[in-house]
Amino acid sequence: MFTLKLEAKSCISCGICSDVCTPGALDMRIWKSGTIEGNALTYTRLHSQNSPDIDPEQTTSFPYLAHPELCDGCSDCARECPVEALSVIRTEELSATTRQGLAFPVA
Repeated sequence: MFTLKLEAKSCISCGICSDVCTPGALDMRIWKSGTIEGNALTYTRLHSQNSPDIDPEQTTSFPYLAHPELCDGCSDCARECPVEALSVIRTEELSATTRQGLAFPVA
């Protein structure tokens, strides 16, 4: 199994990574900007459809592994990222400390 590591400060929310994900593992998610700056991404995401009261100017879209079971580790998303904000990591290779900094932490 694989996971996605995202450098949130580098991501420009272009969606190319999601577009090139042939297996369909990646998707874009709306996050409230205040939960991102200077922090690792966590499950504090806010989906625009579920939170219509959130001002769109206070949100940002970031990629995430919507379907990690579909990820084959091809790294097309990371390769096509114009700002090199993504990397794909085999979860078995992660230490507990490293897992805390991932866009979507794994057990």
